[in-house]
Amino acid sequence: TTGDRLWADRDARAEVELGSASIHLGPNTGFSFLNLDDRTVQIELSSGTLDLRVRRLDRDSVFEVDTPNQALTALQPGRYRIEASEDGNYTVVTIREGEGESIGNGQAYTIHAGQRITLSGTDSLNAELQQIAAPDDFDNWSYSRDRRYDNSRSAQYCSQDLVGMEDLDDYGDWRSDSSYGNVWFPRVSSGWAPY
Repeated sequence: TTGDRLWADRDARAEVELGSASIHLGPNTGFSFLNLDDRTVQIELSSGTLDLRVRRLDRDSVFEVDTPNQALTALQPGRYRIEASEDGNYTVVTIREGEGESIGNGQAYTIHAGQRITLSGTDSLNAELQQIAAPDDFDNWSYSRDRRYDNSRSAQYCSQDLVGMEDLDDYGDWRSDSSYGNVWFPRVSSGWAPY
């Protein structure tokens, strides 16, 4: 909820699901929710790296990632990587899919799919457009987590905004019941009891 903070320590990774979006945190990453409601997701990346996958973005919805020197607003569904330096002097935004707008100190930059931009400075924002880099280990891990969602069998039976929907695939199966319709059954060993 608003005000919650998360930290992924050295050699750690974390995933946060928000219905129509997934946030993946890389090692040494600090992150908090500044605003969170049905229309608005505003998060702060204090330092480190996060990979953001926005699956759906309604016309009146806002998805924003703030760093010490800029605020990136996702303008379209897509895949966004944001890196913030520990000292707050620079932010690197990579957009593999989608489009975003970065605003800092009164300056605005539109960033398109396939672009990577380094925004440096605090008093005035300097932008340097760079060649997009090949995916690294963190990107590949994030993609593998997203593929679980994209390829989930449970998506046929559940709302795609159900947090953890893809986990149902790992622990059970769906069957049709003449009285109830489709029902999820956990995979358990013979004699299993919940208590």
